[in-house]
Amino acid sequence: MVILKEGTLNLRKGDVFEQRENKVQDRIDRYREGHHHYSGDPGSYDRQPGNAYVQTFAIWFSYAPFSFENVPRFLYGSWQALGQAGTLTSLWYLSAFFVARIYCQILANVVSMTKVKNENAALGLLAIPMFAVGVLLPKLEYGYPWCLDVSFVAAGFMLLGIALRQRLLILAQAHGLILIFVTLSSAFVLICGTIVRGDAFELVLMCGSNYGNLFWFFVNAISGSLLVLGVSMLIFRVSREGVHPFSTWAITYVGQHTLGIFLLHKNFQLDIVIPWIHTWLQGPALLVACIATVISFIQALLLCAIIERYVPQLLGQFPKEQ
Repeated sequence: MVILKEGTLNLRKGDVFEQRENKVQDRIDRYREGHHHYSGDPGSYDRQPGNAYVQTFAIWFSYAPFSFENVPRFLYGSWQALGQAGTLTSLWYLSAFFVARIYCQILANVVSMTKVKNENAALGLLAIPMFAVGVLLPKLEYGYPWCLDVSFVAAGFMLLGIALRQRLLILAQAHGLILIFVTLSSAFVLICGTIVRGDAFELVLMCGSNYGNLFWFFVNAISGSLLVLGVSMLIFRVSREGVHPFSTWAITYVGQHTLGIFLLHKNFQLDIVIPWIHTWLQGPALLVACIATVISFIQALLLCAIIERYVPQLLGQFPKEQ
């Protein structure tokens, strides 16, 4: 989805799909973050991924043209500042994730000390004030240091992921028809909140703290997240049965390298793939975007395989020395 968005962004400014994906992709990752790196005990939230984010962020600094003027911009860590530094603007994702995990860790420790009966539900309720703070903070021209404002909203989705973790696990094991119904229902709600709204649908850019209509922001974010999670569960279930061309190994490999795909695809797609496609195809913009998506996805996976072998730290992987 994130790769296809870059294609539509380049080809059709303001396109409804572009606006929808900007919203959904970030929420999926925040939601998944809370779901995957939380053991169920608020006091035992996994710290390792958070450390990987900030270390990977620092390593990618080498991508920017070095100058002493760029150093404070890079250290500021906002989407706006990273753009001015000439480095990968997608690095805002790492700084926001890191701060959001700090918020979640603090809240998890507080909830653990209160000895409430249902700690996961309490964390889910705390998502409400996190959303409120993130949305109500005043906008700054250069953003907040390390995306502090965006991190509140990101942490809210992570807390929801924690609160709904058990229910998602139950859904993953549910009857196939139930899973299909939930997936199709989510798709219907998402279509109503995006395509059906037409020109009334505002641009949502989470990295810049632009959320548009808040009601539809949350409706589309939740329905979009459930849609992608539902499709993922269905594909994994099919692959588990050995149906070609799906395989659990391939799906797992892609899932383990989503961070690398996110960081690596954009420049290659916009600067090389799409201009090359335009040399021999002037067809519909969506067709060009789909072709560019396939090519960029394969390229990003190949780069991930090479980087993982020689410099895994660029992908947020820090293997222990043998």
